[in-house]
Amino acid sequence: MKKYAVLNFTMIFAVLLSACTAEMKENLNELSTNSKQKIENNKTEFISEVSKELEKAEIVLLEIENEAKKTSEKLSEDTLRKLEDIEKERSKLERQIDSLKNVSQENWAFVKNTYTESIENFKSDFNSLMDELEIS
Repeated sequence: MKKYAVLNFTMIFAVLLSACTAEMKENLNELSTNSKQKIENNKTEFISEVSKELEKAEIVLLEIENEAKKTSEKLSEDTLRKLEDIEKERSKLERQIDSLKNVSQENWAFVKNTYTESIENFKSDFNSLMDELEIS
């Protein structure tokens, strides 16, 4: 009789453990799905914001070039070179946006940090040029 009680207890325990394990797996899957969705939303939002910033920079750079062509004041060779370098960097960052969209969730944090650093360097160079040209 004791054997059957132990066997029944073992069977019930195994069934309960199996149910708990299945529920835990389901909860983990749901959590994983939610995390993936949050990362994807953050990625989309980040890419959208960066795109807008780069578009604004492009507009400003085009306006500077147009104004320089209209005025009798010529920009120095150094300033023209800086303008060209900044535009090249802006274009490079803009081209990289497409590859950002395809970054896996596992690599997103690293890639985002690296790209953010590049954007910050671009902004610094851009703002330095604006200060040099006395544009606010």
